[in-house]
Amino acid sequence: MKEAIVRFSGKNIPVTAVAKIMGKDQQFVRQAMIEGLLPIGVAFRKKGSSQYDFYISPKLLYDFTGFFFDDDLMDEFDAGSDGTEALEADGINSE
Repeated sequence: MKEAIVRFSGKNIPVTAVAKIMGKDQQFVRQAMIEGLLPIGVAFRKKGSSQYDFYISPKLLYDFTGFFFDDDLMDEFDAGSDGTEALEADGINSE
């Protein structure tokens, strides 16, 4: 029996899409990534910047949730014009 080979595009999955997939809000996804609790990609803040940039890997999302994000699904999610996400550092404080 042949096993199927799954190929991942490596393209960024928007935070909005991941939040919908996980049934959580966007703030949960962002904060968990920043704190290293959600191993699905990288939350990165450039020196001198107050914003975080997020890269969410299709493979890491699959490994963590079992959900295969096909590029064809991108149209089903409200991802914005280029699919990039940023968050003001001052706006991420939890209560």
